[in-house]
Amino acid sequence: MIGPDGGPPDGLARFLEVEAGGAFDWGGRDCWLLPADWIRCRHGRDPAAAWRGRYRTALGAARLIRRGGGPVEFADASLAACGWIRSRRVRRGQVGLIPAVIHGPRGACADLIGAIALGGGWWAARPIGAGLMLGPAVPVAAWRPK
Repeated sequence: MIGPDGGPPDGLARFLEVEAGGAFDWGGRDCWLLPADWIRCRHGRDPAAAWRGRYRTALGAARLIRRGGGPVEFADASLAACGWIRSRRVRRGQVGLIPAVIHGPRGACADLIGAIALGGGWWAARPIGAGLMLGPAVPVAAWRPK
């Protein structure tokens, strides 16, 4: 694997290489846990510590997020607990919420999913029902370590 500058891979590249091998799994490998797992791996603090293992379905995740005030508020609280703050300028390795179209039994809907900034407007995310995906996006909110 080659890193973002053409040299050896950095920690994020290695992390994503491992994550690319896993399938989507609610409460295990999902769109909210991908950035939480990255922060835990890289910085040793788990923004999902308060809610990890508390859901196993889409409905369970939705209830947890709704009780947290919605996606942005839920992420704010979870990330603040491990020392991360909102960021206006996004850099590689930071995390954010990006818009995604979710396809389900009742049709498609727009939603926000957790993602990791790759740089240059590109993000890594694990959309519902998919493996790891990379693509351009404009975040609704982004966070960085203090």
